[in-house]
Amino acid sequence: MLEDPRWPDKFPFRPENFLRYDESPDSAFYSYPRFVTHIDDNAINALTKWVAAAGRGAVCPSAHAHAVHAAALTEWQRFG
Repeated sequence: MLEDPRWPDKFPFRPENFLRYDESPDSAFYSYPRFVTHIDDNAINALTKWVAAAGRGAVCPSAHAHAVHAAALTEWQRFG
């Protein structure tokens, strides 16, 4: 895919291009819990089906736990 990448001769960005909209400390953002689902319901369902079809031994346990956790969070958001 990147057998012969063409990189620019000069770095195309200035330091100000990397400034955040909110430069306050990250600790303020993470000071309280946020319950979010990072994938949509269709992706959760597809992943859950894939994990079930693959069998627990074929998949990393954390991947299975993440699928279950994501589905639970989605339910929590709907009814919580």
